[in-house]
Amino acid sequence: MTPTRDDYNYRRAAKSARNIARILNSATAPESPDADTLEMLRKQWNQDERETILLCTAPAERIIRMRPYERNCPTEADPTAVLRNNLGVKYLDHDFAKAIRNFQAAVRSDPGFALAHNNLGLTAIEIGDTTRAIKLLKYAVTLDPNLDIAHGNFGFAYLEQGLFAFAYESFAMARRLDPDEPMHFNNQGILYLAIKAPQIALERFNRAIQLDPGNPMYYANRAIAWQELSEYQYADTDFQEAAAIEEHLYNTALEGAA
Repeated sequence: MTPTRDDYNYRRAAKSARNIARILNSATAPESPDADTLEMLRKQWNQDERETILLCTAPAERIIRMRPYERNCPTEADPTAVLRNNLGVKYLDHDFAKAIRNFQAAVRSDPGFALAHNNLGLTAIEIGDTTRAIKLLKYAVTLDPNLDIAHGNFGFAYLEQGLFAFAYESFAMARRLDPDEPMHFNNQGILYLAIKAPQIALERFNRAIQLDPGNPMYYANRAIAWQELSEYQYADTDFQEAAAIEEHLYNTALEGAA
C-alpha cells in the first residue's frame, strides 16, 4: 500500500459513518462484485502466491493518525476469499464501503477464514463500533487462536472501551505469539500511555524502534512518552525523526508513481 500523508485519514473520514454502519448491519451484501472489483480480480486471478495481508491500526484519535500495518503470510484459505480480502485492504485507503463489502465477500467464500473476520473487526473499530468489533475479533481468535494480529486488534477494541485489564491480556497474548513483532510492543506502549505509565511506555517504544527503526509511528509515539516525562528535548528530536521518515516515504512513493 502506498504511504500517504495526512490526507489518508481525511479520505477515511469523508465516508459517512452512518452509511458504513448500514453496510455492516446489512443482512446480505451484494453477491456480484462491481466493475472495479471485477477488474482487480481479473488482474490477480493468475497469481500463484497464496498470501494475504494482516492489518493492525491504532485509532486516529489516540496517539497518532491511523496507519495500516501490513504483513504477508501464507494461508490455506479459499483462493477467492483471499483475493476478496486483499481487495478489501486495497480499498481501505480510498473507499471504505467497498473494503467492507470485500471483507464480507471473503467471509461468505470461506466462513472459516479467520483473517477476514479480523479485518471486519478492524473496520468496526475504525467506525467506533467496539461492541461489534469485540464479537468479530472474538470469533476470529476462536477460528485461529494463533492469529497474533487479531489479538492485537482485540486489545484495541478493549482499550477503546476503557477495559484496560482485558486490553493488557490481549496485547500480551499477541506478543507471546510473535515476540519479535515491533507493532505488539508499540501497542503495549499505547496502553501504558493510556494508564499514565509513560516510563514503561517508553521502554516498549524503544523496543519497537530497535526492531523496526524505519517506522515513523514508533518515534512519534515515543515522543509522546518523552513529553509525559517532561523530557521535551528528547520529544522534539523524536518528532523531527518521525517527520523526516514520513517525508522520505512520501517522496519515495511519488518517485515510484512517476
